[in-house]
Amino acid sequence: MSCKGGKPENLKPCKPGETHNPNGRPRVLPELKDAIRAILSEQVGSKTKLEAVLETLYNRANKGDVRAIQELFDRFYGKIKQEHDINMDTEINITFKEK
Repeated sequence: MSCKGGKPENLKPCKPGETHNPNGRPRVLPELKDAIRAILSEQVGSKTKLEAVLETLYNRANKGDVRAIQELFDRFYGKIKQEHDINMDTEINITFKEK
């Protein structure tokens, strides 16, 4: 089996109790979260920067900006789960050869 830029041994499934990524997904830097929180909590006139951003997003949605409407709905109601129906009438045969 050949794979572009990869090694065939990386394509083997994990055995029970084994993991190929023991450290998991890298965490978001706490410093980044703190920096964003600090910036968005700063006052601009009588409101915070976060409130100003949300007001701008609302105004754009109110004018018919579909992307702004989608963002507001996604943040308020949560994203809609997408279903994928994968039906194949074709048979696929895969053969692995060891070197």
